[in-house]
Amino acid sequence: MRNVASLSIGVAAAAVLMAGCASSDVDSTAAEQAANPTLQTSLAEMITIPAGDFIFGCNPAVDSNCLEDEMPHQRVFVDEFQIDQYEVTREAYYACVAAGDCSQPFDTFNPDIDLGGLAPDWQTRTNEPWPVIGVTWEQANTFCQVQGKRLPTEQEWEKAAKGGCELYNDCESDTPINPWGNTEATCTEVVLMTEDQELGCGEGGAQPVTVRPDGVSPYGVYNMIGNVSEWVDSEYQPHAEGQRDKLKQNAIGMKINKGACYGSFTTDMRIAARYTMADAQNYEDVPYSFETDSAMGFRCAK
Repeated sequence: MRNVASLSIGVAAAAVLMAGCASSDVDSTAAEQAANPTLQTSLAEMITIPAGDFIFGCNPAVDSNCLEDEMPHQRVFVDEFQIDQYEVTREAYYACVAAGDCSQPFDTFNPDIDLGGLAPDWQTRTNEPWPVIGVTWEQANTFCQVQGKRLPTEQEWEKAAKGGCELYNDCESDTPINPWGNTEATCTEVVLMTEDQELGCGEGGAQPVTVRPDGVSPYGVYNMIGNVSEWVDSEYQPHAEGQRDKLKQNAIGMKINKGACYGSFTTDMRIAARYTMADAQNYEDVPYSFETDSAMGFRCAK
């Protein structure tokens, strides 16, 4: 968030994040989660990403915060594909549950924890398009397949967020760190953790998938950074041969998630950043599911 590990905060702060994000109303009926069909049709719109090259990974000449497992950056060709303009909504996911094709998202935390009323009210609201959370990679993959889609690869996800070389005069130097450019992430562009440790820019959690138009990608894709973390269909491996020693060894082979989340600080808001659920294992004293968490969502591609 990044899953809890990427927050770069202590265990106590991580516990606050979890209390504020836990999805506790999984017993709500799928019927109650059903969305307006017209709204859901518009939210299911996909953006076509043209075939061509883009800069994959982190370029230290542009981004001073590159980590070893994000390098080396490479110019990579990606075939044309489509990607959801918005993160998958709670309503859309629960419609899949109602149809018997999907399983309910997880209550990712110890059910004995007293949330003390800290859980944000968006969990039970259906009048706005809130992102689904608490989904495992398998659940996200199943949902996309039911829709005749799939999860994007890491390279596809990064290209949709950064833009391809056809958009820039000098692809290597002009490709941005973030969807909107190279400036530091703020609450104007993304839903994040503030310096005062306020979740979701002070809103307590994730926000509707249509928020933050100032942070859309060059192709018009919303919330590629912040709001909820997003599963991709790629395993955590080196970007290039001979780089295995640069990786977090306990994460090798695990599915990657991208984009940081509403509980992540500005320093985590970078397209090239790579995370797995292994990151959360640093917080041994926090009851936690290592298959998903309270800020884990996704979008589909095809």
